[in-house]
Amino acid sequence: MQRILLCFSSICLLSIALLTASFTDYQRTIAQTLEQGGCMNIAATPNYLRSHSARDAIAAINHARQFERMQPLRLPSGFYRLNSQQKQFVLVNLERTDRGLRPLQMNAVLSTMAQSYSRQMSKYHFFSHTSPISGTFEQRINSNAAIAHSYSLAEENLAGNPVAGVGPIYEYMYNDAQEACGHRRNILAPSLTLIGIGVVHDKTYGSLSTQEFLALQPGVTTLGE
Repeated sequence: MQRILLCFSSICLLSIALLTASFTDYQRTIAQTLEQGGCMNIAATPNYLRSHSARDAIAAINHARQFERMQPLRLPSGFYRLNSQQKQFVLVNLERTDRGLRPLQMNAVLSTMAQSYSRQMSKYHFFSHTSPISGTFEQRINSNAAIAHSYSLAEENLAGNPVAGVGPIYEYMYNDAQEACGHRRNILAPSLTLIGIGVVHDKTYGSLSTQEFLALQPGVTTLGE
């Protein structure tokens, strides 16, 4: 009986060793893919979508950052007391500066545009960069007199997520393979300098978030010049 138990224990230890080796290979594959500019989804651990917890979403981001050999996020004091827009702004800039990129500046014109579009998506029950009311992203940008002739590059991120302040950042950065990691590229684009963020409560998604990114034309120092 003792010999059987020892053999069973050996099999268990072997199984655990194989699982550990497989997980290490999995981590290595993701790390190499990300380092080479590739795109992979990383399972949210812990699953913040189940708990709807902002702290779990931060823990999931920190877990995902390990695959890139990055340190945990250094959140400012009082982070969890910030509103959803402020949380997203802090996290976007932490993801940039931790990779040696310059932080983005929050812009009131872009934030107004972003908030309006989040409200529009919720009110008219659609989720797309093209609105049945105001048209494509390009049309929306160019119909805004304060923006139309001032930018050299513009991008937009959209998210529907029950954890309004943190969840969209996880989606954009670590669960974006379906969009070929385009949201992640927008957040980490070196040439972009301004951001506006708008978040509204939504019955379908929990929240709807819009992020507007902009790079100003040479010689332009502010929107509306």
